[in-house]
Amino acid sequence: MPRVAVIGAAGNAGRRHCAVFADAGYWIDAVERGNDWRGIVLESDVVSICTPDDLHAEMTIYALEHGKHVICEKPLTHRMDELDAIEAAARKADGQTFSTNFPLRHVPLSEPDFSPWWVDCGYEHGRLDAYRNGWRSGIKRYSPMAGGGIHLVDLVVCGFRGEPKALGRSVSHEPNSPPHWEQMGLGIGNVHVRVTCNFGFNGRHRVWMIAWGVDGPHVILD
Repeated sequence: MPRVAVIGAAGNAGRRHCAVFADAGYWIDAVERGNDWRGIVLESDVVSICTPDDLHAEMTIYALEHGKHVICEKPLTHRMDELDAIEAAARKADGQTFSTNFPLRHVPLSEPDFSPWWVDCGYEHGRLDAYRNGWRSGIKRYSPMAGGGIHLVDLVVCGFRGEPKALGRSVSHEPNSPPHWEQMGLGIGNVHVRVTCNFGFNGRHRVWMIAWGVDGPHVILD
């Protein structure tokens, strides 16, 4: 029976990962917290990383360097130097799989004879209570775009041709709390994109995208 180490199993994402791996017939080694994760990683075939963002890079690199298949919750990291280190470890991997969750890049963006010039999209997740009381409240520079809006950034960068260029960024937050609303602009070829990520409310989860072309607006995703 294959073994999976679910690191951060006590959280919401960790519980979901445990359930999915159990359904797939894996033996689960659940690590809730502490520094004992390295030994369990070495005993496993697959490593599932569901910890707070600032721990992702160290755990991902360690697992890859020790020949393990890895799935890591997004975002992989908030730092470019850590991203470079993760990429280097992944390129040196000896055949194992490395992935992150919930990629939207496979959603088709275009319709026949439809070439958009303006795209507006949003990632809305009502988790304000979790922001105020959870682990995100301890990260002063937490980015909603990296934690949620990155799904849409990934989608538009992979879906539209051209080198992406940042056009601007704005954030909003309550006093003494991390940002809970973030917006950024991107230029990708001839397409201008606005991405908004909003965690600053308590409500349902929604991901949406509207694209404008010469024929008017088209709902691409909702």
